[in-house]
Amino acid sequence: MSCSSILKSKWARGFGFLEQILGEDSDLIQPNYHYGMIHYALSGLFGIFWPKMARICSLGGIGALLFFSYAMYDIGALCIACMIGHIVNILLFYIDFTQSKSKKIKSE
Repeated sequence: MSCSSILKSKWARGFGFLEQILGEDSDLIQPNYHYGMIHYALSGLFGIFWPKMARICSLGGIGALLFFSYAMYDIGALCIACMIGHIVNILLFYIDFTQSKSKKIKSE
């Protein structure tokens, strides 16, 4: 388990590819955990105020899970913080999609 090797890799900032698109000095090139914090904040807000958007957001979390799982494979390291984030994304996905089904059943 080596979070430090992942945090030092090319994958650690801007998803590993935004520098090529936006340039090295862009303000949008941030450590990936900044994007994650924004994602989780939006997921929480959407879950409260806009459940359909929360489901879309949780699909994005599954996409991030797949993307960053590949990054860990590419680096050849596992990171416990990343794996906890993946578990949280799976749980959010499950909650968002099962909650919407249970609301439909109750309303019928």
